Amino acid sequence: MKSLFLRGFSFFKHTLKHFFFILPLLFTVACDSSDLKNMEEIQAQNLPDEVSKDVFLVYTDSGRTKFTLEAPIIHKYTKDTNYTEFPEGVDAVFYNKYGQQTSKGRSGYALKIKQDDEVIFRDSVRFENYKGEVLRSEEIYLINDTIYSDTTVFIETPNLILEGIGLTAPKDFSTYTLLKPVGVYNVPPNKE
Repeated sequence: MKSLFLRGFSFFKHTLKHFFFILPLLFTVACDSSDLKNMEEIQAQNLPDEVSKDVFLVYTDSGRTKFTLEAPIIHKYTKDTNYTEFPEGVDAVFYNKYGQQTSKGRSGYALKIKQDDEVIFRDSVRFENYKGEVLRSEEIYLINDTIYSDTTVFIETPNLILEGIGLTAPKDFSTYTLLKPVGVYNVPPNKE
């Protein structure tokens, strides 16, 4: 009788040892696979399809250069929507139909939307035209050949600083209209 009890206890002890080994393994596999799947889904949603560094892009229409963009890094997304992000900023140069540079711009962040001929510039945006006038804002839209803004803008000329909310201008920034002028400030002459 005693030997039957010992054999049963030995079997129970042996089974229990395997049970405690297999149980944590099952929990680990079950948790890891679902966590891994969730992580892959999250990463797939947030990661760009292409990443490029030290990029110089030329945008043309009918063989003519419209503008160029230079950036330290770009992220290109092509899955649900087609756009290019410039997370570390961009330098842009704009050209007229004769290939002459008319204006240039810089921002700390930009977004180029593929379907539309639209670029959104954000974060310390600065545009300068061939007359040396400077447009500063936190957000500027370039849609087709027109610059738009609905935020506060400052235009610096040699003698004045104009402040307004909202602006429209051609992409060469040769002329501009402040949608809601707020102020005009004199620039003191340079004393040398």
